[in-house]
Amino acid sequence: DDALVQVKPEILFACYGMQDGIYHPLSAELFHHFPEGIENLIQKVADAEAQIVLITPPLFDASSKETLGPSEPSYYNYKSPY
Repeated sequence: DDALVQVKPEILFACYGMQDGIYHPLSAELFHHFPEGIENLIQKVADAEAQIVLITPPLFDASSKETLGPSEPSYYNYKSPY
């Protein structure tokens, strides 16, 4: 909110990546919040009289790695994302 007020952008680019899922595996509970967050962001940008461009992040497949981190979700963080 503060950035929209201070910067007053004409165009805002938004890209939700894997860190925005809190580094947890996909779940219905977490995914439920995604569209709510996007809609909220779109409305705030519109209220700031700016345009928004939503960008899709690149694909990621943790199964392509030979070793993975702990399977317990409480261990997921920016230092050990999978």
